[in-house]
Amino acid sequence: MAKFVDANIILRYLLDDPEADSVERIFKKQKEIYVADIVIAEVIWIFTTFYKWRKDKFIPKIKSFLSPDFIKADKKLLNEALDIFEKYNIDYIDAYLISFMAKKKVKSIYSFDRHFDKIQDIRRIEPK
Repeated sequence: MAKFVDANIILRYLLDDPEADSVERIFKKQKEIYVADIVIAEVIWIFTTFYKWRKDKFIPKIKSFLSPDFIKADKKLLNEALDIFEKYNIDYIDAYLISFMAKKKVKSIYSFDRHFDKIQDIRRIEPK
């Protein structure tokens, strides 16, 4: 039977925490582990705010975590968001939103955030 994982499970695993062995045992027993998009956002938030890690330290870890077949997530969307987050000086949530817009084939966004202007395929519309 499939299970979801919370951010704290992923963090302990990625940080090689003392609990990482028990997390790894869980992963080996399950055929399907579901990861919600918002959980990845929380993991990134913790890496950047609590641990104050640079992107190049944790993005490869997250991508590696997402890669096994038993991990069930919107991998294409999440990996694209991670790529945008890594390339541009923007928040992860905005990088995720850009990826989500591409998935939905939406090219315009209402926003006061000028960093959307950095993305060639996005047209930012500032409400007036």
